[in-house]
Amino acid sequence: MADKINPTMPQSLESEAALLGAIISDEKVIYEVIDLVKPEDFYSDSNRLIYETCIDLFTEGVGIDLFTVSEKLDKKNILDKVGGYGYLTSLADSVFIVSNAATYASIVAEKAMLRRLIGAGRSIVDVAFKDEKTLREMLEFAENSVLNVTQKSNTKGYSKLSEVNENVYLELEENAGKGGMTGIPTGFTDLDKYLSGMKKADMIVVGARPGMGKTAFMLEIAHYVATRKKLPVAIFNLEMTKEQLATRILSSHSRVSNEKLKRAELSQNDWLDLAEALADLSDAPIYIDDTSDAGIQSIRAKCRKLKMEKDVKLIIIDYLQLMTSNNRRSEANRVVEVSDISRQIKMMARELEVPIIVGSQLSRDVERREDKRPRTSDLRESGGIEQDADVVLFLYREVEYNKDTEFKNVAEVIIGKQRNGMQGTVKLYFDAEHTTFRNMAKS
Repeated sequence: MADKINPTMPQSLESEAALLGAIISDEKVIYEVIDLVKPEDFYSDSNRLIYETCIDLFTEGVGIDLFTVSEKLDKKNILDKVGGYGYLTSLADSVFIVSNAATYASIVAEKAMLRRLIGAGRSIVDVAFKDEKTLREMLEFAENSVLNVTQKSNTKGYSKLSEVNENVYLELEENAGKGGMTGIPTGFTDLDKYLSGMKKADMIVVGARPGMGKTAFMLEIAHYVATRKKLPVAIFNLEMTKEQLATRILSSHSRVSNEKLKRAELSQNDWLDLAEALADLSDAPIYIDDTSDAGIQSIRAKCRKLKMEKDVKLIIIDYLQLMTSNNRRSEANRVVEVSDISRQIKMMARELEVPIIVGSQLSRDVERREDKRPRTSDLRESGGIEQDADVVLFLYREVEYNKDTEFKNVAEVIIGKQRNGMQGTVKLYFDAEHTTFRNMAKS
């Protein structure tokens, strides 16, 4: 059965045939191209089915040649569909250079990428003409459509150990003399001694029960990284407005209490402190998104854009359980959905090569125990959160459970997991008036 070919669509049947001919003539070629081109990259259905069959043979450990491919196709009852033994013979007899197989594969993949881009463009046009979505929903659809196309091309092959070692050595040279700080510092001295800073591609989960100061803790890190280290930070908060977040940061920086700012009852000195803080923060590279119903795909698209345009070095998401996935599931399977979101956050951290701090709720099991310090099993709707996270931090303040405690201003940061480091507990000073955390030594 002949393929239906649209000559206006990007395709190269010659490259597809040359690639298949190279594979059938020399089975070692499959090792070289299997990560470069996928079955769906073939424009011809016949060529796609033949390539899929070659991959099946490779997976089964069977040698690839003209006979084994034709036999496998015959067992699948699709030999005639792809053009029969005659077409396979013509592929094997084609004039090609086996050593150029990777080039053929790259051409096939490139044409497929162009077709996907055309398809995404058509989908965007269709959605816009139907006018069934809000403008913001249309823009998010457009961003996600293009993102899905670019993700198809984001494949990495293996690297030789010596090349990786060279990169490791260069990074060690760069970090030498920084007092053991191999990542971005949090600003909390004792915590940084444990973490050695926040590493590229790390997913850092901050878990806490309500009232412990989860948002304040993450904002303090963002404030430090942006104002002291002058590094761009992106903040996605699905619970608070950007004005509320800005007020929190302003209170922390100016030392004017949140309560005063809330009531707008300010002294002359307060106004002076605010003016100074506003001037200091005017150049702070902090970018806030307060879209309350943002999904992981939308956030991922925005982060890619911020990485390209602003070169963000730290991303903060507050918080995980408020996020949605395109693969919406029933509440009964919410654990599966949250696990999917968690996995995508980790993938995003690796893709963008930045640390991502994500807030997480804790289950009520904490309240039922005598020792109410959190543990990893308390991560609400945890699923794969603990597995995906490189670092898990828990916040605990005894005053929330015992109002008469002598440690009213003491907060504990419990390092519940650190993939490449020690666990432990760090104590911080909690400034309730300004809703922020400080180093104990400075307090």
